[in-house]
Amino acid sequence: MKKLLLTILTLCIGTLSFTYAQKVKVTTIKYGNDAYYTGEVVKKSPMGTGKLFLNKYLTTVDTGNILSLEGTFNGTTVSDANFVLKTYNLKFKGEVSYTVEKEFLSRAFTFTLKNGSFYSLKENRQLCAVGESGISIKINSGYEFNVSGKGEVESIPTLREPKIKLMTQFAGSDNYTCKGSPAEFSINNNNYNISKKLFANQSTTIQFDNGATVTIDGNGENWRRPNGDYLKISSLGLLEEYKITLGEDYLENNKVSHKFSNGNKFFGTVAESLIFPDGKDKEFTCPDYTKLFGIESINWEWKDFLKYAKNGTLTYSDGEYYEGLLKSDKETIADNKLPESAYFTGTLYNADKSKIQTYVRGMNESQYAEYQKKQEEEKQRIAAEYAKEKATDYFKFDNYGQIAEFKITYPDLTKFIYRYDEKTNKVLENTIYYPNGDVLDNPYISAATTTCTKYDYIFRFTNEDYKKIPKDKYPNIMSMTSGRHIFKDGLNIGLYQQGGNFIQELVGHDIYVVIKETKKLNGDYAYSEGWILNRTKSATEQPVILKEIQKSFDEYVVNGKENGSFFEGFIYYKNGNVFEGRFKLICNSNNSLQNDSRVIAFGINVEQSYDSLEGVALYQGRVTTSTGKIIEIYKNGKKLDDFDFAQVIAEEEGKVRLAQQKRDEERQKIASMVEKYGKTNVDALLRGKIIVGMPQELLVKGVELRILPYLAIPLSIDHGRSKCYDLYGIGSDGNLFNPENKGYIWITDGKVSSITLY
Repeated sequence: MKKLLLTILTLCIGTLSFTYAQKVKVTTIKYGNDAYYTGEVVKKSPMGTGKLFLNKYLTTVDTGNILSLEGTFNGTTVSDANFVLKTYNLKFKGEVSYTVEKEFLSRAFTFTLKNGSFYSLKENRQLCAVGESGISIKINSGYEFNVSGKGEVESIPTLREPKIKLMTQFAGSDNYTCKGSPAEFSINNNNYNISKKLFANQSTTIQFDNGATVTIDGNGENWRRPNGDYLKISSLGLLEEYKITLGEDYLENNKVSHKFSNGNKFFGTVAESLIFPDGKDKEFTCPDYTKLFGIESINWEWKDFLKYAKNGTLTYSDGEYYEGLLKSDKETIADNKLPESAYFTGTLYNADKSKIQTYVRGMNESQYAEYQKKQEEEKQRIAAEYAKEKATDYFKFDNYGQIAEFKITYPDLTKFIYRYDEKTNKVLENTIYYPNGDVLDNPYISAATTTCTKYDYIFRFTNEDYKKIPKDKYPNIMSMTSGRHIFKDGLNIGLYQQGGNFIQELVGHDIYVVIKETKKLNGDYAYSEGWILNRTKSATEQPVILKEIQKSFDEYVVNGKENGSFFEGFIYYKNGNVFEGRFKLICNSNNSLQNDSRVIAFGINVEQSYDSLEGVALYQGRVTTSTGKIIEIYKNGKKLDDFDFAQVIAEEEGKVRLAQQKRDEERQKIASMVEKYGKTNVDALLRGKIIVGMPQELLVKGVELRILPYLAIPLSIDHGRSKCYDLYGIGSDGNLFNPENKGYIWITDGKVSSITLY
């Protein structure tokens, strides 16, 4: 009997297990039209491996999902959850449970998160830990997140701060403890935040076992070593103050302290190339504090002192010292002391601090006195010339009492000349000429030209405008926020203001920038265009893009214009060959305009300059000899081999023969119409001419058959019997090979009655 019962019980359990297995299936559960679950389900409830998505309902997983919950579901609880909030670039790993409420037009989900951590979505960097108490987030699915929920969580600075590696490198230790206020974690609308400090009395300190510390509070960060080295970083992450010791040398707040092998010492400003290979001899500023950690020593020999030293205190081994600016590396160091010519502006002292000599701009006291004398003489000369030139200043009015001309001379001999022609209603000149050769053309411009590349005088001075022009001090070429700034070395910077009035502030207006670098020796140039955006404070500046360039190399000359990601134009080789087509520019980082103070002063971001171009890569086009013979063809960046080259030539020759055959047939059609239109009219049309008496029907047929390929004849006036047609592409002699000229014809009773060309 027991065996029978045991057998029945075993069969029942097996039947139940089989029945349960049958109830588990993979399907999709919809929550309205904007959320769904897909995965294992038991009795219409998530049970097993699956995913919950909040978004407009999709039958498949889509990258557009704004929230997803993945893991092993037990109803509405997921113990091994991977909870992704895509909008926030955030995910949570841990335990998640949720409830669903039906709201107007959607479902509201409330998620409870606990026993896990938040991570950044892209970097998978741990941000903070959530304990047993957890936090709650309410989300209205399918629409903007209405997020609520706030809780205290434990910060994990060693993991959420990517610069912890820099901190340990600075401290020289990997062992540390973290003490201080817990971070507050909050999500509110489309933002989440982990605050390092909320109030002045809250801070976090990372204590290293060797005595180094990093203190983080609302004002920023303070990094300190036991030897006195420190970094002070602002709340914005900017380096404010620092000191880094490197053996006997140290860097402190943009200055270098170094002791040479001959006993000399220097503390002062140096070129960045002494410390950083890419410094390019700029003044040492080190704005990026991460660069400091790559410096192991300052390898600097006495013979190289003038290559790098700019300003500071140089103390010789015998106690004598110099304080001030130094000259460049053109001076030769013969012994353990600098020559007198190396001192620029400063003072040389004995060891007892008594003065030996003072230098001003590279001159000693007696030389400077002579210099001042010559400066005074030059000043008097300029004053006399100014008085003479000032006597020729004038202003004139037009017939309506408005300013038409003026000339203003300034004390430094700068001249401002303006001329307006009342008959043509055009400004003929509006230019400031500086005595050093610089020119400011069209200052106080009020709006840009149509294309911003063709330069016109479009600003008309009014009487009130004239009164606002400074008469005692010349307008500085770098202070003008509009007009064309032409410098004597060939640099041309055009600033065109979109909107605004006379001497209008730039804020709130877009500025179009045109830059042309002209090389006067060989006629080479580089032309760039772009914008400075000032419409809103948050607007980002767009780089000025190279649009056109001509540059001479040893073997060829490049001449091309930008067209999308390519340049189109010509490569003229020294052997007489010519490439015509598309090519790519090969550029290096030698962008001279990025370091040009004149470009920097206007806040212009230049992507490339004339100096950047180091060569070209041919992409699409052909190379011909001086006689016009095609010798190379390029497609998609590759030169065609002999077979493909021959095939292209054969196809083109076939097209030429076909086109010529078609033209001959069209001319035959016209020639056969002599009886209908008259020999004189037909002959004229075949020569590409329009004559009085030519039937309108013949004229239109010539256009349709492309006998007049450059002619367009839109109807502009229609009086029934008489009609006027505009002509485009007719030369002054009636031939059709000058598309810049145009005119019009009158047709009366179906025939050309008059022709006007201009």
